Amino acid sequence: MLRIAVPDLVSNSYFPIIAAVELGFFKSEGFDASVDLLFPVPKTFEALRDGQLDFVVGSAHATLLAFPDWKGAKLLCAIARHTCWFLVIRE
Repeated sequence: MLRIAVPDLVSNSYFPIIAAVELGFFKSEGFDASVDLLFPVPKTFEALRDGQLDFVVGSAHATLLAFPDWKGAKLLCAIARHTCWFLVIRE
C-alpha cells in the first residue's frame, strides 16, 4: 500500500492526487494507494522523514522543514500544471 499524505483537504491544489487515487490510476499501474490528511505541514513532512509515509503532496519549500539542505528527500513531480505543489519522496 502506497501511503500518500496531504496537509489539508480545503485547498483544491491537492485535487489531482486525490482524483488519481480515487479514479484508480495507481491501481491500474499495480499499486494500491491511499491519500490521508495529516496536518500541520511540518508534521506531514516529519512523517515522511520517519518512514510513516511513502509520498507527501505539498509545497517544495515545506520539504526543508524535515529535510534540511534537501538531505533525504526528492521532488518527484509537479502534481498539476502551473502549481507549486509537488509529490515528494524520501530517499
